[in-house]
Amino acid sequence: MDRDEAADPLAEFHERQLNELKNLTVHRKLRAAAALHYCAEENICPPAWAVKEASQLLCDLLRREKAEKPGRTAGLIARYRQDLWDAEHWDAVEEVRRIRSKARRELDLMDARGDQFKGTSRRNNCERLNAWFSQYGTFECASLYLKGRDARIGADGLRASRRRCEERAAGSTSPDRYYLFDERFLAELGIPSLDDRKPGTKWLPLYDLQP
Repeated sequence: MDRDEAADPLAEFHERQLNELKNLTVHRKLRAAAALHYCAEENICPPAWAVKEASQLLCDLLRREKAEKPGRTAGLIARYRQDLWDAEHWDAVEEVRRIRSKARRELDLMDARGDQFKGTSRRNNCERLNAWFSQYGTFECASLYLKGRDARIGADGLRASRRRCEERAAGSTSPDRYYLFDERFLAELGIPSLDDRKPGTKWLPLYDLQP
């Protein structure tokens, strides 16, 4: 509290009310909610202790949320996790298309150089990639690319997921449904960080992946 607030009787009154809540030794989780409610009603800024405790309380309540209906998207966290998976599905399809396009382009460039790249590991890798892409379609390849992740689904599921993304993003300049929250917040909700969500076989050469 600054000097001007200290001289304000109303500010002193608010401080006393909030300190009473802060000094409670029982109902400690309720005190945070009560402090925020008081500040909202009085249109004042909440103290740091109330914000921190209320944040922990909300995260705890979200983790223990009981779904009102069955299904993978019945709860707030479950719905958000599904949206994250949809975003991973979209990225996987785009990455497969990028790799396929790059492999074809490099082969064309090497063909234009005659025998200069014949028998090289670079050409062999591109040829194996092209053969792999010829064997599997884009969505089948993307499904294999996701192998080892929680977001792994089959080719038909990827098509449906991508369709959902396109429909939701249509006409929107910022599809915030797929907003990635701060990883510290996600950890409080039990959602792994971006790096932790992407282990598994994606680091293997794609042509070594099998259904």
